[in-house]
Amino acid sequence: MHFEFFMGIIVSLIYVNLVFNEKCGCEQNIKFNIPGLIKNGHIIINGFHIHHWLISSIILILTILFNKNSSIYIFIQGCCLIFLYHGLGYDDCFDFKT
Repeated sequence: MHFEFFMGIIVSLIYVNLVFNEKCGCEQNIKFNIPGLIKNGHIIINGFHIHHWLISSIILILTILFNKNSSIYIFIQGCCLIFLYHGLGYDDCFDFKT
């Protein structure tokens, strides 16, 4: 395994512990808003909550398909793996209604 991959894992574990609340349905510890896209830290598109595990899985697949052995790609893969695993741990991980 690559050093960058493990650094991605460590950085994402720190991020998960700082930002996300461990209880399903609760507000995030750190929340922000971008009108029309992000509400209280949740990505909302056309009335649907786009979960971080879904975004992470798409990014992970894309970085694998492009298969560049650059440090940033490997770092991103480590981050996405943790975000994917973390997001699927919530009870509402397949609930896309807002």
